[in-house]
Amino acid sequence: MNNVEKILSNVLELQSMPTVFLEALDNIQDPKANAMKLANIVSKDMALTTKLLRLVNSSYYGISQKITQVNNAIALLGFRIVKDIIMVMALKPMMSSQSGKDLWEHSIRCAYASQILAESIIEIPAEEVFTIGLLHDIGRVLFQIYDLESFNEMVRLSNMGIEKLLVEEEIFGVDHTIVGEAFTIKEKLPYIISSTIRYHHDPLNENAPTMARIVYLAEMLIQPNPKNPIIEDEFMEQLGIEIEDLEELRQEIFDKTDIIINALK
Repeated sequence: MNNVEKILSNVLELQSMPTVFLEALDNIQDPKANAMKLANIVSKDMALTTKLLRLVNSSYYGISQKITQVNNAIALLGFRIVKDIIMVMALKPMMSSQSGKDLWEHSIRCAYASQILAESIIEIPAEEVFTIGLLHDIGRVLFQIYDLESFNEMVRLSNMGIEKLLVEEEIFGVDHTIVGEAFTIKEKLPYIISSTIRYHHDPLNENAPTMARIVYLAEMLIQPNPKNPIIEDEFMEQLGIEIEDLEELRQEIFDKTDIIINALK
């Protein structure tokens, strides 16, 4: 059994993935999925219900009347947005350490940043873009479930400036892009999700889909202390993406996601 198989089999044996998360994943590729199914998923989790309603009533959506029922929330927000929120909240219980909570916030910011970038760049359904952005680092989530102590050591070393993928290779024998790709293939998620996860740190690879370039740029935009400029003009040209003002876009992403993160904490 190789390192990837060992990590995935151990994670599944531990049953650390919340049922609501796996149901939400199934929901992504179910052509018969509808608002009622979403309501049923939400109703199984009181914390999820509470935070969904808190978010619906936040300033982010600007809804004038007070919403107190999940069905009403789904009707007002729409199927796609509620599904996104379920995915966000379903990931949270897996983030047990402070590093995990930081990763959860990073995933939310990346999902929204990817969505904003993709709107003007490629023709991929918005719900799929959000899911890809949210799951891009799912391999790191699996590392945390598999071995929390090693995960925290990995975070400590990468925070010291050691290249993240190299640290993961040293500690786990594989990096998070490969584990994440294997997990999404195992869960039978669309190819665009698994291939983007695989190449989001290697966006110029000939096998990388355009979505991998978008997620790469999204990650650059949401770094806590980005360099100036965030990305060199020459590399932006190589990515084939044109953005007028990266700093302004970064601020927009943080303004929006701060509201969402605070509502869902």
